[in-house]
Amino acid sequence: MKFFVINPPPWFPNMPYLSVPLLTGMLKKRNISVVQRDINVFFFRNLLTSKELVFQIRERKRIKKKATKKEELLFELENYFADNVEKHLKTIKCETNLNLLNDLFSELDLMLKVFSLNYPDIELSLGKIYFKKDPSSDYVNYITSNNFFNYYISKYEIDILKKKEPDIIAFSITTFEQLIFSLTYIIVVRKKIKREIKFLFGGNYITKCYHNEGKLDMCLDLVDFIIIEDFESSIDFFISALQGEIDFSLVPNLFCKNDINGNKNLPQIIKNTSISKALPDFEGIEFDKYFLNKTILPYELSRGCYWGQCKFCEVCVKKYAEKTPANIVLDIKFLSKKYNVQYFSFVSSSPSPLLLRKVAVLLKNENIKWISFLRPESYIDKEFANDLFNGGCRFVLVGIESPIQRILDEMNKGLNVCETLKVLNNLKASGIHIHAYFMLNFTKETNKDKEKIRSYFSDNQKLFDSVSFTSFVNKDHAYKANISSNTKLSSFENILNSIHTTVKTDENYFNLNLLILNKLQYEQF
Repeated sequence: MKFFVINPPPWFPNMPYLSVPLLTGMLKKRNISVVQRDINVFFFRNLLTSKELVFQIRERKRIKKKATKKEELLFELENYFADNVEKHLKTIKCETNLNLLNDLFSELDLMLKVFSLNYPDIELSLGKIYFKKDPSSDYVNYITSNNFFNYYISKYEIDILKKKEPDIIAFSITTFEQLIFSLTYIIVVRKKIKREIKFLFGGNYITKCYHNEGKLDMCLDLVDFIIIEDFESSIDFFISALQGEIDFSLVPNLFCKNDINGNKNLPQIIKNTSISKALPDFEGIEFDKYFLNKTILPYELSRGCYWGQCKFCEVCVKKYAEKTPANIVLDIKFLSKKYNVQYFSFVSSSPSPLLLRKVAVLLKNENIKWISFLRPESYIDKEFANDLFNGGCRFVLVGIESPIQRILDEMNKGLNVCETLKVLNNLKASGIHIHAYFMLNFTKETNKDKEKIRSYFSDNQKLFDSVSFTSFVNKDHAYKANISSNTKLSSFENILNSIHTTVKTDENYFNLNLLILNKLQYEQF
């Protein structure tokens, strides 16, 4: 029995997505043959080649149809794209000048617009695909059509899959767009490969589909197995069922097609309240393909949110659990040595600052640098911030949400505006860089509120190395709103090496020049 574990596009091509190497590690620990592939990073690598870009432009020119002004612009840039795309990709692996990096990433985004010439229903950028018409309303027709994903999979992935010869292909799905890619992948594979292959879906988005919509019919028509919640709760049962030792109906959190009459299982749902102790296995991941000048490994040190009371957030429904500081440091040092990596991203949603401090103290003098989410608790004084920095913390992502105390209180954020500013100043003074998240429209901002926000950024802009905004929709879709902000590429190297930048503001309330780590982005609200 051989697994092929996949991270589908589109996602940010900055580092491996943790769930894939985690699942790989769990399977290997149980002596299951497994190969992993981050299709996402190859997706952008394969598209951003002179051969592919020129093919797309000339294919559109071949069609006898009047070109729009945008299309004519892309036609004119054909030679420039062909001459420079590979150069740009090489340069971003070594360039440290932020202004030049901004230009390079902006041009790569422009090059990706070429794929709209022959597939006008989509628009690509690094880490994202925009569907001009929502495919969910008629997804069967969409995934069985000659859509863009069909083109890509047929051209670039089928031959690779034939060489792997897996029995089960497992997808970790985080977004709706990844779901559409994965369903299209199944259609193409079943059409072009005759040997029997089973398909397994899992991931945050799949679990969310189940809890928010109460059904997975969109997937179960095509997918053999769907596991919701944490895979670790089901893996031993699932493997036993695959080996014929137990019935699939006994596997918790598993939905599957019934082999006899096509009925769907209704499994026992178990929510894992503990944090996985499994170590991610990155064997086979081609680190040099990522759009960064250093290799960064993701690592999970906690789950859920230790505060867990914000009215807008879905993370709070998950019970908080964390690894011990000693075990975290053992894992980090092991992974650092095994993969010769100095940089880590702690991908936990809301780890306790107290846990981060304990980890930092144990990592002091280890020459390991890291980035993490951080709740700006009032107890983070100068000594606390210095401990974080001395223990390798170089960048924190802070959910400030609003500089208006009334709005924070309505959110039940549990923060004080004045105390938060003190914390931010302490972090900045220690040498730690700050990315701040803000949320608009949780409650209707008055003109007076808007003026306070203008003043807040005018007075404090030097505190922030980057910012992003989200617009609150409603409590049922808050998370969707949060992940929709245009934070595309998280390239940390210049942040980790303490290169300072500032956020500029102009006279317009929502117009900000945003530095997103190595990528300057412009967002209009």
